[in-house]
Amino acid sequence: MTQDPSTPPRDAPAPAPTAGWPAYPPPYLLPDDDEEVSLGELVRWLWRRKWLIGACSFVGAVLAVVLVLVTEPVYRVETLLAPMQAEEGGTLSQLAGQFGGLASLAGINLGAGDGSDADVALALLQSHQLLERFLRERALLPVLFKEDWDADAGAWRLENEGDKPPSYRRGVERFREDLLSVRQDIDSGLVTVAVEWTDREQAADWISDLVQRVNEAMRARAIADATSSLDYLNAQLEQTSVVGVRQAIYSLMESQTQALMLAQVREQYVFEVIDPPAIPDDREKLKPRGVLYVIVGVLCGLFFGIAVAYLLDALRGSD
Repeated sequence: MTQDPSTPPRDAPAPAPTAGWPAYPPPYLLPDDDEEVSLGELVRWLWRRKWLIGACSFVGAVLAVVLVLVTEPVYRVETLLAPMQAEEGGTLSQLAGQFGGLASLAGINLGAGDGSDADVALALLQSHQLLERFLRERALLPVLFKEDWDADAGAWRLENEGDKPPSYRRGVERFREDLLSVRQDIDSGLVTVAVEWTDREQAADWISDLVQRVNEAMRARAIADATSSLDYLNAQLEQTSVVGVRQAIYSLMESQTQALMLAQVREQYVFEVIDPPAIPDDREKLKPRGVLYVIVGVLCGLFFGIAVAYLLDALRGSD
């Protein structure tokens, strides 16, 4: 068989190394057999240290259980609300094209039924004004900042002379960011209001109170708007003798009278309570979650035990 002239013979000497490059890899690129640890050796080492690692894992689990027992549980209370629809929306929509200019002068919104009242009510529910009034009237600052409140002395614990007690602004921020949750479903429009707190009954009472305050505020606003509009329309009615304008004023007055009657008789003016807040069971706590805490405690103890065992072996090896 003819050998390829480009292939060197088998017994040919190795080519000389290129200038600047070593003929063999340097020692720091070669694996050190002494430092290689096989999986079997690792398992045997862990087995030799099983009592230490197991003890650390057990201590971690015990500490997790103690943490669960001493941590005050937090519960989540929810209520489901449905935005109310304006019953006179069709009539007002018909009047909008005919008497929109006059209605705007009277401060009448002929675009009712578009969900604007529900949007305003949602913003009002989370507004600083309503929440601050709620905290003031319920005297909730000592409840929200109970770690700074001395119940026996009935005063705030101020360590330094320049310290100030928590303000209502801080109280509103804590309540809005840490306790209150408002979520509206885009498809159905239903609103879920939730409060996360350590006292289940107190959380349910707070939700009911907040929803009632929003409905009352929106009712008072609707009554004030309708009354003001009727006063204006009555004044305009006395100043004109044009039949068409008087008919328009009568139609607007009728719509405002209906709105006024609706606001006066309907307690759940903007939000209808579909599912009232239910007090959760003792086992339905949001946090702390006992199983999760124990798992994390065992894992932390396991890694801590391995680290301690490795450190002890390293100290003994150095001796």
